[in-house]
Order: sequence, then C-alpha cells, then structure tokens
Amino acid sequence: MRVLILEDLRGARSWLRDAVHLAFPAAEVTEADCLRRAVDELNAHPFDLFLCDLGLPDGRSFELLANVAGCEGMTTVVTTIHDEDEYLFPALRAGIRGYILKDHSKEDIAEMLVKAVDGVPPISPMIARKVLAYFELPQESKQVRLAPREEEVLGLVARGFSIAETAHLMGISPHTVNAYLKECYKKLKISSRSEATIEALRRGLIKF
Repeated sequence: MRVLILEDLRGARSWLRDAVHLAFPAAEVTEADCLRRAVDELNAHPFDLFLCDLGLPDGRSFELLANVAGCEGMTTVVTTIHDEDEYLFPALRAGIRGYILKDHSKEDIAEMLVKAVDGVPPISPMIARKVLAYFELPQESKQVRLAPREEEVLGLVARGFSIAETAHLMGISPHTVNAYLKECYKKLKISSRSEATIEALRRGLIKF
C-alpha cells in the first residue's frame, strides 16, 4: 500500500500519517507540502491512496483533483478543515471518492480510510448532511423510475467499482452492465461518473 499525503502543515501531516498507519500498518507513506511536490510524486510513482488538502501555499488543489481522481487503482480522498460550499462542491465535481474533515480522531479517520479503499466513499457526517440538502432529489427526478438492476448498477458504479468489477459482483457480463448504465444515463440525463454518484446519493443507493 503506497499512500501520498498532500498537506502543508507539519502537524496535520503527522496526524494523517498516524491515521494511515492505524488503517494500514504496512503502508509506505510519502508526504508533500505543496501542489508542485505532489505533482512530482504523482508523476514519479503510482499510489493506492491519495489524501489531499484543498488550500495549499501554491494554490487550491481542485485542478489536480480533477486530473487524478479517475486514476486507475488510486483512491482520492480530500482531508481538510474546510466545510464551506466554495471548497466542498468543486471538490465533489472533480470526482473525489471522499471528503473528510480533519476534526475527527485518528481512529475515526483510519476507519474511514479503510472504507474508502474498500470502495465505500467516506464523508464526514456534517458534510454528508450538507450534500444531502444541496442535492435533494428534484421533483422532476422523482418521477424517473429505474429498474432494480439499473439501480444496482448505478449504486455500484457510484461507489467506484469498474464495469468489470460490477459485472463480476452482479454475475452478468460487462456488456450487460454497460447497457444498464447507458439506460440509467439516458433516463437521468447524466453523462459522467461524478453525476452518477450524485444521483445514487440522491436516491439512497449509497450510504455514508
């Protein structure tokens, strides 16, 4: 397990490193204190888990998150003190797999990181409530009905499973998964995995 922590404050880096080692005792942890160093590390090495702060000395990390959130085999989670909408929603739109506020205990953060790697998006309770309120299912969307298998596909894809993994879990072919997913996208008028995650959250198909 290789982990990259992007955090400019030394004390916070130490705190997160301890949480990572609680979650994954054998993890190899690399630290970066600015965007430039994080980019260098990401270009030089593959990582399994990327913990990313949002406000760094050389800028905000939204563009970096958008570039790496979909990297094969890497789980990207925001770890921050910021719960303001101006930070939260751009990060969610970038396609991250979790949003953790740093006011949790090391033990709680460790538990959330384990879930993140297992494909369950970790979100601090305060953030989950804000997301649920913001993304409350619109009246017109409530009228859109998905078949049970379509809901199952949408939920698995929203949790971060690939088409092949979803097919294996459901016992069907990748071609069939693709067909279900295309039908979901068509019915819900969406076109990306991040939008699929929002819709799955709205419909209660994934839990935090």
